[in-house]
Amino acid sequence: MPTSPDTQRRHSSRVGDCDAVKLDHAVKFLRLRGGDVNGDFTGVPASQLAVFPGTTHFFGLARTELVLDVVLKFLDAGTSGSWATASA
Repeated sequence: MPTSPDTQRRHSSRVGDCDAVKLDHAVKFLRLRGGDVNGDFTGVPASQLAVFPGTTHFFGLARTELVLDVVLKFLDAGTSGSWATASA
C-alpha cells in the first residue's frame, strides 16, 4: 500500500470491543495510517489502535482510568518513542 507523508504522523485510535465502531473498520483505518505491521521486524509504527475490553462507544465516560493510562502513555512517547517504549 502506498504511503504519503501524512500517514507517517502519529495517530492513536481507541475503540471498545462493544463499540458501535466495528473492529474491522478500526483496523482498516489503522492500516490507512501506516499501522498493522510486524513491529518486531519493522519497528512499532506511529499509528496505534487500542481496543478496550468490555467497553462501549462512550468508554471515556465510564472507563476514565483505563483510557487516561493509554492516552497519556501514547502522548508521553513523543515523536521518537513508541507504545512499547512508553509503557516500559
